[in-house]
Amino acid sequence: MNVLLDKNGTPKLTGFYLAVTLPEGKTWIKDRLAGTAGYVDPIYHLTEIVSEYTDVYSFGIFMLVLLLGRPQLLSDGDSVFTSILTHVKDMQERGKPVNFGGDSNDMRPGQMKMLLDLALRCCEERNEDRPKMIVVAKEIKLIERSPDC
Repeated sequence: MNVLLDKNGTPKLTGFYLAVTLPEGKTWIKDRLAGTAGYVDPIYHLTEIVSEYTDVYSFGIFMLVLLLGRPQLLSDGDSVFTSILTHVKDMQERGKPVNFGGDSNDMRPGQMKMLLDLALRCCEERNEDRPKMIVVAKEIKLIERSPDC
């Protein structure tokens, strides 16, 4: 899936040719591996199992890309790449602030932090520790309406 912006800046979802539909009553299926490096759920990468949490992981990475204004794979200039998720976790472990990309957004610092926390929950290693997508959507709406923390 791709996210494009129209002339008004409204996001449009495209490129569903790789989409996998879970049959009714099923919580997972096995499918061929496809996806963009840096966005693919590690569980899917290892097992080729698609579940309702596969897209949650990818959406978490997408949120990190938007929040930091950086690509999903970061280069140190010597052809060594680090995922944006590893970068954020490393910054937090070292007690360093995460730099949010750009000053041209209308989000307040508290909202940015809440979105960062949500993105990291979406990227938990175990499916059981990730929120369902409906929960993610509800939390984003709450964050959008929340006063700055």
